[in-house]
Amino acid sequence: MSKGRNDFVGVKCGIMDQFAVAMGKTGHAIKLNCDTLEYEYIPVNLNDYKLVITHTNKNADLLIPNIMKDWKNAIKVSNITKGR
Repeated sequence: MSKGRNDFVGVKCGIMDQFAVAMGKTGHAIKLNCDTLEYEYIPVNLNDYKLVITHTNKNADLLIPNIMKDWKNAIKVSNITKGR
């Protein structure tokens, strides 16, 4: 699916959503290396905080340009902090 999105639609996407759904574990975050698929569970204690996941009811076609802009900015920042 990622290759289809990357090549046809032009969206840089990976496996994180699918991996989280298939491998999620209550009370843990997943540290995932998308290059090697190595992963580890990290215990998460939110104490009195709550993690809320919502559905925005927004069409993905409307979000993709902003997601791609955010993704490109994150790559730039990452490269800057790595001294590239």
